[in-house]
This record gives sequence, C-alpha cells and structure tokens, in this order.
Amino acid sequence: MAITSLSELGDTVPTIIEEAQYTAEFKAVMRPLCWNIKKGKGSNVNVPYLCTFAAAQLQEGVDMISSQTMTDTNVQITPYESGLKAILTDDVIEDDNEDLIRAAGKLLGDAYERKRDEDLLGDLDNGTNSLGGSGTTLTLGHLSQTKDQLWHAGALLPRTT
Repeated sequence: MAITSLSELGDTVPTIIEEAQYTAEFKAVMRPLCWNIKKGKGSNVNVPYLCTFAAAQLQEGVDMISSQTMTDTNVQITPYESGLKAILTDDVIEDDNEDLIRAAGKLLGDAYERKRDEDLLGDLDNGTNSLGGSGTTLTLGHLSQTKDQLWHAGALLPRTT
C-alpha cells in the first residue's frame, strides 16, 4: 500500500515558520535604584557622602550637652565600558527581513540591560558589615540597617555611563 507523506511532497508543501519566541527575561531590577553621575575629565569619579546624625531623647528643662561631628567619606568610582557585537551577513540584510534585524536589536538591548543589572547586583557584595547569618532570624531591622550600611559602604553607588 502506497502512502504519501511529507517526504514525497517536500517541494509542494511549504515550510511554515511561526513567529519567533524570545526567552523571557526580567527587566532591570537595580537600575531604577541608582542615579546617573556625569563623568567629567579624568579616569575616576569621586563621590563624597556625608555622615548621618542620631537624634537623642531629651528631658524637659535639661539642656542638651552632647554634640556630633559632621564628617564625610569619599567613594572613588572607576568607570569601565561594556559592549556587544552581533554580525548579520549581507545575505540576511539583503533579504530585507526587518523582523530579524529588529530581533537582533532587541536581543542586544536585553543583553546590555542584563549585564548592567548583574554588575549592580554584584556590588551588593561590597558591603562591609555582616548582619544575621545562619541560625539568626532575619528581621525588618536587619533589612533597614543593611540598606543604610550598603549605601554608606558605596555598594549602591552606580557605575557612570
């Protein structure tokens, strides 16, 4: 019994190409938490940050005796460059396939955002204080304190563009 299959009709039955699917990626999580610092001349950017003061409870009718000193600390940032490269051959471009060119741009843009986010998240390791650990319950106080310590350790300062 003869059976007609796709292999016999390969020149007649067209290949159907469905719309390409992108790998789902989270968009930048850390980027919105940072600010841009304009880089002037030179190879480094110096960003001083000021101390924090602590308020004390007072007693009625008693003058405050203690005072605090205002201090600053410099954080030096050394910017670097990141790059991406994708080569589309002349044949791909001459086929006038705007979808492929657009897809390449989207993939390159997503890769750049991912790189920047990974770098910023990696900076969280630069914090100098350790809070909590194995066997220690994580509290809201730890989270609040960690944010301040990371900020003052320079870990949340952005890379310049």
